[in-house]
Amino acid sequence: MLYFNNCLVRQLLQFKFLPDDLEVKFVAYVISDECISCGACEPECPVEAISEEEDKFHIDPDICIDCGACEPVCPVEAISPE
Repeated sequence: MLYFNNCLVRQLLQFKFLPDDLEVKFVAYVISDECISCGACEPECPVEAISEEEDKFHIDPDICIDCGACEPVCPVEAISPE
């Protein structure tokens, strides 16, 4: 199994540059329970993968393109790659 940046893999899949039998696993960023719901990460996401839930923010792994723009703005370092 190979791990790639989500954005790159989606582009390669779209243009059929990857073999059909290649198993692909998308890796997204996640927000831990350390999240203080400050919302600093949400406007940084270029694809709107971050949304507010009951007690913390959440990153939708199906939308996340693994750009990492959200990680450095978190004041409590609650965001990391999956």
